Amino acid sequence: MKKYIYAFMLFIASVIVNAQEKRITIGLGTGLSFAQSDFKEWSKGGNCFYINVMYNLNEKISAGLEGNLTRFSPRDRGTDEDKTKIDGVLLKGQYSFRIKNIKPYSAIMAGLYNNTFAYPTGYDGDAWAESIYSSSFGGGIMVGFNYKKINVDISYYNLGKLNEKLVHWDDVEYVKANISFIQFRVGLNFSFFTKKN
Repeated sequence: MKKYIYAFMLFIASVIVNAQEKRITIGLGTGLSFAQSDFKEWSKGGNCFYINVMYNLNEKISAGLEGNLTRFSPRDRGTDEDKTKIDGVLLKGQYSFRIKNIKPYSAIMAGLYNNTFAYPTGYDGDAWAESIYSSSFGGGIMVGFNYKKINVDISYYNLGKLNEKLVHWDDVEYVKANISFIQFRVGLNFSFFTKKN
C-alpha cells in the first residue's frame, strides 16, 4: 500500500514542477452550431461563443475549464427572439502533439448546463415558442488544431434526453427529445508563463 502512496506523491510532485515551468492558456472565440437528432426537428442552426482556461501539465496534456454559450433559432414557429439557450460550464481534458508549426489535439469535456429550450407550439392558428427551463449534465468530444495563436476545432455535445410536460389549460403536451449538437469554431489563444518558486 505504501508504494502506491509514494508513487502518487511522486506523480503530484512532478505535476507541480511541470506546472511551474509550463504555461496557462486562455482561449476565446466563436462559431456555428448545428442541432442533431430529435433536436434538429424544432431548432435551426445557431451560433456560439466560448472561453476556456487551460493549465498545461506537460507538453502534451492540458486540463481546465470551458464556458460555452450557444443559441439556436426556432425552425418553424416563434420569432428570432424565441431562441434556445444552452449555457455550459465544462471540465476539459486535452491531449496534443506538434507537427512543425501546427499543434493538433483531441479533447473530452463534461459538465453542467443551464438550458432554456424554445419549443414550437400554438393553437387556433397562432404560433409561438414555449420556453422550457432545465438543468442537465452533459459532455462532448473535440478535435482541432492550433497554429500560432489561432485555434480551429469541431466538437460534438450531448446533453442526454429532454423529458418535459407542457400544460395549456386542459391540453397536455409531452416533449421528449435527445439534445445533441455539433459546433465549428474559430478563436484565439493567449498563453502566459507561470512564475517559478
